[in-house]
Amino acid sequence: GKYHTETTIGSHTAAINSLDISGDVVISGGADRMLKVWDTTTQRLTAKQNVGSAIFCVGFITPRRVVTSGANSSLKIWNIPDFSLVKTLTGHTADIYNFDIQDRLMVTASQDLTVGIWNLEEPFDHLGLCRGHSAAVHCVKLDKAGNRVISGSLDGRVRIFDLEKRKQVAGIPIISRFGTESAPPMCLQVFAGIFWKILFF
Repeated sequence: GKYHTETTIGSHTAAINSLDISGDVVISGGADRMLKVWDTTTQRLTAKQNVGSAIFCVGFITPRRVVTSGANSSLKIWNIPDFSLVKTLTGHTADIYNFDIQDRLMVTASQDLTVGIWNLEEPFDHLGLCRGHSAAVHCVKLDKAGNRVISGSLDGRVRIFDLEKRKQVAGIPIISRFGTESAPPMCLQVFAGIFWKILFF
């Protein structure tokens, strides 16, 4: 059947780079530097905050606490809807493009060629960095059950790191159906212990 738009609840003034949902609440972050909170029941914007730089990724930690990353080297944790800043997390040295959260553990993908590991239980410790990529890391997935971090980079490699040791255990070149290395992975998904990549050309 054909798909159709059920409703449009709002907009940003520039590209929307990331969304997350918790119950009836949606958060969105964009290139317009805005973090916005939406109620899907009333279809209304309930709160907004200019965070000072373009937002690349947003995510819920709890229903009233969110984390953002973007065009700087830090992560910010906010309470919503009042947008009180809980903490600024540092550890990367360049833009943070993406992150994944499982059970108060977070992994981050950065332009500085590294994958960061963070504890989202207060006091929000930076647990370390995984190194091995030779270009910016654009996507990352946490496989906590398998004690692994899977990352994809502009170097055209998917790399798998041991979560506790923060050491690379595998590096996989992405090969196209033509037998040559394909475009670098921009998105990853882990399912039943197997990683899948989605390419955006």
